[in-house]
Amino acid sequence: MTEEQLEIIENELEESFKSFFFFSLDLVKNLSEANNNLKFAVVNMHTALELFLKFYFVKKGEPDFVITIKNNKITYKDFGVVLSKFYSSADFSMAKKKHLISVLESRNAIVHQGKYNKWDENLANDLITCTLFIQGVYNKEFCETLIETEYNFDDNEFSKNEVWKKGSGIFAENLSKLNNENVFECIFCFSRAMVNKTHFNLDLYDEGGFQCLTCLKDLTLEHQIGLIKCFCNSNSFIIDILNEQKNQNYNGCCLDCGEKSFVRKCYKCEILYFEFLNKKEYKINDKYYCSVECCNKE
Repeated sequence: MTEEQLEIIENELEESFKSFFFFSLDLVKNLSEANNNLKFAVVNMHTALELFLKFYFVKKGEPDFVITIKNNKITYKDFGVVLSKFYSSADFSMAKKKHLISVLESRNAIVHQGKYNKWDENLANDLITCTLFIQGVYNKEFCETLIETEYNFDDNEFSKNEVWKKGSGIFAENLSKLNNENVFECIFCFSRAMVNKTHFNLDLYDEGGFQCLTCLKDLTLEHQIGLIKCFCNSNSFIIDILNEQKNQNYNGCCLDCGEKSFVRKCYKCEILYFEFLNKKEYKINDKYYCSVECCNKE
């Protein structure tokens, strides 16, 4: 197969998976027991997932994992084969395979047997997992995003939806467990669905910080917040570095245990620290230093 042919296939797969993804996403935003969005969203999101994983391998230069050529005719391998290949080759963890299999099985039951006319909460949660799985892998591997970070401080369609709130919280918890991390409480919507951007990101660039999977707002290191280890030993105490208080203090709180406290910034090296825990702190001429040694570097 020529590079030109592969490029055409790649572009077609990307365009197709996005079409099904965005169509399903509009249904996911309004998931409810009161409507039929669930079954239609499942069918379309599974199609998006299948096309996405084919695109994934072609984009990564591994078309043999998804494409078979016989008698000059191109055919695609079964979705189960492609999904298993992804889980055996990916060097990161985004979601458990069983949740994606659930969407596949439910899709088949809907299409071939006419099932799932009633509300199914577990299926709704798996659908949201599938949605966030596609977004997470697409961003992590190709630095592209399908769901935008929310910068408006008002609630959006996602955070207003209780089904999304629960499903995104479950995804966040499972993602954190898979990566041996804590899941944190969002300071904006108070959902326990904020995760480290190292593992899940909506931004186009790999900036450090935290991402809420419920309201889609984020906290970005350096630009918005400072980060130090809390008393609870979790590396999740955030500091509002854009708003200095008197005596070189800054407001801060822990996303894990909820502890709130002032944090000092050293006048010289600008390290952030808890003043009452730093026995080496040194003050001279109304300026605070993390230590006398640091002060002497002036």
